[in-house]
Amino acid sequence: LPSIREGHPQSLIEALARKKLVIASKNPGNQDIISNNKTGFLFQTENEKDLAEKINQALSLKIKDKDKIKNKAQDSVKHFSWNLIIKKLEKLINKRNSRT
Repeated sequence: LPSIREGHPQSLIEALARKKLVIASKNPGNQDIISNNKTGFLFQTENEKDLAEKINQALSLKIKDKDKIKNKAQDSVKHFSWNLIIKKLEKLINKRNSRT
């Protein structure tokens, strides 16, 4: 995901949840989701050389290391599930409504 700015990148969450190896630009939205070299790879925004280095780094990983990153990535996005988010929102709404 080579975007300059990103709010809450649903496409990254979906890719990580499906155990895809992810390379994304280093911006606040992506950094909230990806832990560099642990759950994916982040490159400096608008830096093609850094992007190329991250691609080469990902391609040179041993299968065992790729699987480790993919598994950590899948685990890391569980708290972004829509069911969990909806439950949290319902709690907030109910809490607010109980005060009124």
